[in-house]
Amino acid sequence: MRLAIRFRPLAGEVTVPIHYNHMLQALIYRHIEPELAGWLHDYGHVVEGRSFKLFVFSRLFGRFSRIGDRLVFRDPFELFVASPVEEFIHGLGQSMLRAGVVQIGGGESQVESVSPREQSVCQERLVVTAISPITAYSTLLAPNGSKKTYYYSPFENEFVQQLGRNIRKKYQALSGSPAHPDWDLRIAPLGVRSQNQVIVTFKGTVIKGWTGRYVLEGSPDLIRLALDAGLGSKNSQGFGMVRPA
Repeated sequence: MRLAIRFRPLAGEVTVPIHYNHMLQALIYRHIEPELAGWLHDYGHVVEGRSFKLFVFSRLFGRFSRIGDRLVFRDPFELFVASPVEEFIHGLGQSMLRAGVVQIGGGESQVESVSPREQSVCQERLVVTAISPITAYSTLLAPNGSKKTYYYSPFENEFVQQLGRNIRKKYQALSGSPAHPDWDLRIAPLGVRSQNQVIVTFKGTVIKGWTGRYVLEGSPDLIRLALDAGLGSKNSQGFGMVRPA
C-alpha cells in the first residue's frame, strides 16, 4: 500500500539540506505508534539474521530552488511512503492528519492531504520508475584488513541477483514462510544512464544508488512486494522506492 502525503510550506518556504533522507526518516518515525516505531527501529522483521523494516519512502517531489547546499520549497510538495504492513500505513496517515502541521527541515508545513492507494499487481511484467535510488552493495575485506563497501550498478549481474535474493527474504519476513521455489524476480535497466547514479550522505555515510526506469519480470506477488517494500537495500533510509512508469 502506498501513501501520498502533500505538504504546503507555512511562512512562505521550507528549507532542507541536499542530503535530507535522515529528516524524512525521522518524520516518519515520529508519526507512527510509539511501540511500533521502537520495535521497527530496534528489531524489525528478522530473517537469517537480517532485519527488514518493510517500509520505503521517496524523494521529495515539487518545485524547489537550490541555494548552495540547501533546497528551498515555496510551493506544495509531496512525499510517498509505502509498506506491505497496512497497520503501518494507516497509522502513519492518521497521525499526519491529526498533526495538521509538521516540522520538515527549516520550517513548518501544513499537511494538505493524505491519500492511501492499494498497489495491485496481476501481471508478470511491469515497467517501473525509481523515485528514490535503488542500492545494492557488498562489504569487502581489503588486503590490509580494512572493510570496503562496493556498490553495484544496474549493469552488473550481482545487482540483479542481490535484488532477487533480497525480495525473497522480504517475502519470508512478511509472511513467515519462504517464497515458492518457482517464484523469481528479475530486473533490467531500461534506458538507464550514468547520469542516473545518485550519491547520498545519510548520517555521515556515503551511499550510492540508481534512479531511472526498469523492467520487472517474475512472480506478481514479488513484483507487488517490490512496490510496497522497495527494491534493494536501505529502504527505510529512503532507497529503492519504485512505482509503475
